[in-house]
Amino acid sequence: MPKPKFLIVSEQQSVFKLYELLFKDYFSDVKNLLIEDYDFIETIDFNQFNIVLIDLSGKKYISSLNELTKKNTKNSKIILVTPYDLNYFSLTLDDTLFFNLVLSKPVDVQKLKNFIKNESEKLEKRNILEKKNNILAKVVDLHPAKIAVYDMNGVLFYANSNYLESNNLTLHHIDKLTFDEISQCNIGFKNIKEKLQITNSFINQREENNRWFESTFYIISNEFIIHNCIDITTQKQKELQLEQSAIFFENSNEGIIITDSKGKIVSINKSFSKITGYRKDEVIGKSPSILNSGIHDKQFYEGMWESLKNNSAWQGEIWNKRKNGEIYPEWLSIAKAVNPKYNEEFYIAIFTDITSLKEADRKLHFYANHDILTKLANRVQFESHLKSTIESCKRRNSKIALFFVDLDKFKDVNDTYGHTVGDEMLKTVAKRLEQSIRKEDFIARLGGDEFVLIIKDVKNDEDMLNLAHKINENIKEPIVITDKVFFMSLSIGISIFPDHGKDSEDLIKHSDAAMYEVKENGRNGYRLYNQNMTDKISLKVTVQNELKMAIAKDEFEMYYQAVVDVQTKKIVGAEALVRWNHKKRGILTPIHFIDFIDEGGMSVEFGELVFRKVLNDMQIINSKLKQQNFKISINISPEHFFKYTFVEDIESFCNDFSIDSKQIELEMLETNIMKNSEISQKKIALLNEKGFNIALDDFGTGYSSLSYLKNFKVNKLKIDQSFIRDFLEDNNDKAIVQAIINLANIFNLKVQAEGVETKEHEKLLETLKCSLAQGYFYNKPIPLIKFLDFVIKDKNEN
Repeated sequence: MPKPKFLIVSEQQSVFKLYELLFKDYFSDVKNLLIEDYDFIETIDFNQFNIVLIDLSGKKYISSLNELTKKNTKNSKIILVTPYDLNYFSLTLDDTLFFNLVLSKPVDVQKLKNFIKNESEKLEKRNILEKKNNILAKVVDLHPAKIAVYDMNGVLFYANSNYLESNNLTLHHIDKLTFDEISQCNIGFKNIKEKLQITNSFINQREENNRWFESTFYIISNEFIIHNCIDITTQKQKELQLEQSAIFFENSNEGIIITDSKGKIVSINKSFSKITGYRKDEVIGKSPSILNSGIHDKQFYEGMWESLKNNSAWQGEIWNKRKNGEIYPEWLSIAKAVNPKYNEEFYIAIFTDITSLKEADRKLHFYANHDILTKLANRVQFESHLKSTIESCKRRNSKIALFFVDLDKFKDVNDTYGHTVGDEMLKTVAKRLEQSIRKEDFIARLGGDEFVLIIKDVKNDEDMLNLAHKINENIKEPIVITDKVFFMSLSIGISIFPDHGKDSEDLIKHSDAAMYEVKENGRNGYRLYNQNMTDKISLKVTVQNELKMAIAKDEFEMYYQAVVDVQTKKIVGAEALVRWNHKKRGILTPIHFIDFIDEGGMSVEFGELVFRKVLNDMQIINSKLKQQNFKISINISPEHFFKYTFVEDIESFCNDFSIDSKQIELEMLETNIMKNSEISQKKIALLNEKGFNIALDDFGTGYSSLSYLKNFKVNKLKIDQSFIRDFLEDNNDKAIVQAIINLANIFNLKVQAEGVETKEHEKLLETLKCSLAQGYFYNKPIPLIKFLDFVIKDKNEN
């Protein structure tokens, strides 16, 4: 601690050394000031010295002491040494109060030394106290807690930095704001004072923005109330974790055991009792070996303890025994841990009763190898069984037959009557198939309406054809589902090992090819595989691959055939007909590729491509013809029509190309929309609301029901060209055409004839009051540019 600073003021140089020798032990710094002029008082900075001793030898400079009244001397002790006593100064000076000690010469040295000593000690104590106070002030100010002092009226008296910062305060707010104006606590100052009258201190906790704070209030000398606020979020989180751990332990679905280092049970949870049947008082202090089932041998448990010793953990499946003697499987995890407080080892075991999982695993294994609906073997089991059967045939030098079975027109049943009826039908068919073969044979459902049979010990081809006939006849028997009766049939393809294939892949491929041969020849039958079938399949795959590339590269072009108003002879629209610009085979009409598109699952993608191409052409048509009521008819496949988002999609396409939906006519076969009349009715109604026109193509060749003409909001009927071709000579065809026209008039529909090839055709249609016509008589389908030239020329001539 630094000693006080001392200033000696005198008009005699000789006294300085004397005073320095007397007082050097009391002061850290002794300065001398020689009086040379009357204004010597002006040169003294009293703030820099703790004690100032003024030694005057005569009266010359005594009057200058009056200047002390102008100086700030409160931090300094002033000693005056002169030849005169205090009475003399009282008469001479204006004020003598600023002198702390006045000594007359000769000086009482002991008195002077005592004064200096006392004042030095006081100064040192004060400095020590100030330093302590400064340190304490810094400790409080820098403390992580938020600390404030309020007077008994609640006015802020002091606050440390954290308190000021957290409450957005500055030192300027001290002595101005009250606790209730500042604090974010959930308690008012009045309540705080009331509580502190009962107890010296109390604690209050609150939550704010997912953080927890704890405030401690206590009173000092009945003058001040201290507010100490700390963030206890971490502590709260730990408390919460402990609570959650305790809740988890007690309420976990898994059984939990805690044992001491000697393997004695010290704690269990509710699930332990629930799973094992043992109460807590029955197991505490005992070994977990009371649960042993006797299934596992000594080596099993030795391996468990070896793992715990080396890895501090073990987990695995174990069979234990309940209190009632029932043996059950459980999944057990054991971990060794150390209590850091007591440095003691203990063990935690968590186990789950997996009885239900074992049962589920058994079911899972069944369903992994069986079809859920029919309970027959599935594709996975079939492929495995076929391979093993072929290997067995190779060893025994025997034959097997593979039947690939498809239920004809099952999709129509599903689409029309729903999946519930469809599922019941599949179960009935599966049962009949199973009844048609021997126990040693094998049956599986591959998915959808496809089944396979593996027939063992085949003697000759004829037996297999007879069996296929028998199976088909069994399926043809009426199938009754609720109040509906169905008559179904099968398409069956047969391949024989080793005649038609040396491995399972060939047998499957060839029986599948034989089945498709049956389908292409009208279904309801069976075929034995031959090489020509593979060639046809190969061609199909080739064309379908070419089509996928053609769709990706857009190798298609739209041709147009005019639609003519029979009465005015004016062209009022056209039908859009797609052509494939094949790089090797030239321009192909749909008859050469449309079936491959349908069978290859490309109908929707192809339909959307065609739709967008037509809309693109319509932009050109509208700009050239300036005729906004010119309608273009687009053929829509059933797959495209029944797509869930069909209406939204085509409306979006029209918006993209800025084409009015009223210019679009959607042309669909009546047989296709009747596959699901309920959905069709809703979709057609929605399309009408959106402004699209609906035309039924090839009318008269399908259902042609009056009821659906009444319920379906179509705009046009198209008479199939088969009726137009011969209706000049064939009165039956003429009568049918007349009937369709009359029917259209009844329902206020337009009617359009297809296949008009001669002037005579047109004249008769005009006589029969047919609205519209199209055919080679007007124009063959031609590309867009030629079609536009044709329409413009016709417009000019008319």
